[in-house]
This record gives sequence, C-alpha cells and structure tokens, in this order.
Amino acid sequence: MAFTLGVGPAITPATGGADATTVSVVLSGTTAGRSLVAVVGNNTSGRTITSATCTGESNLTAHGSMFGNAGVGVFQQVLSLANITAGGDKTITITFSGNTGQRSIWVAEFICGDTTSLFSGLN
Repeated sequence: MAFTLGVGPAITPATGGADATTVSVVLSGTTAGRSLVAVVGNNTSGRTITSATCTGESNLTAHGSMFGNAGVGVFQQVLSLANITAGGDKTITITFSGNTGQRSIWVAEFICGDTTSLFSGLN
C-alpha cells in the first residue's frame, strides 16, 4: 500500500516551561476519506497517553506504547486516525497521564488505500 502526503505536517515543537498534561496542534485543510498520522513526544519517563482527540472525529488510535531513552529524556508514540469523516481544520489534542515539562506533536494527513486499518499490510 502506498502512502501519499495530503496536507501537513503541522508541528507543535517541544514546549518547555511549566509542567502540563496536554499538547495540541491544528492541521488545516484536511479532506474526508483520508487518514492522519501523529507522532507525540514528551520528556518524562513513565507517562502514557490517556486521550488523543481530533475535532469532529473519533479518537486517534495509539500504536504500541511510549518508547524512548531515559538517558536523554525523549519518549515518543505513534497514533493514527484511519478515516477522516469530515474535512476541514482539525485540532488534535493529546493528554498525558501526568505533568511533563516538554511536549511535542507532529501530525500529517495521508492518502492511502485502507481507511479501515491504516497500518494493515505493513511489516
């Protein structure tokens, strides 16, 4: 299955300062029937994603678990939304299980063949 970039990416780079539990980004101009892929990061070991929402859509699906390196304080997870039901601007909001000093999100829209299970057929 081929992946072709639709719109994006939209990025909220690592934000520091006060601890918080959420990070958000707006992806403009999405098209119904396409898919979203997001990579979320934080700098605190042991944090999990407790919710991953997208305006006007069902929640994003997390793939695997948070992975990273405690020595450098970088932990990431991949998420997806296999089928955008209504196009337009989308706000993606990720909530972590606890405060983290730095949070980031990268999200892009992709055109692919399978909108029921985005990563099916990939090894």
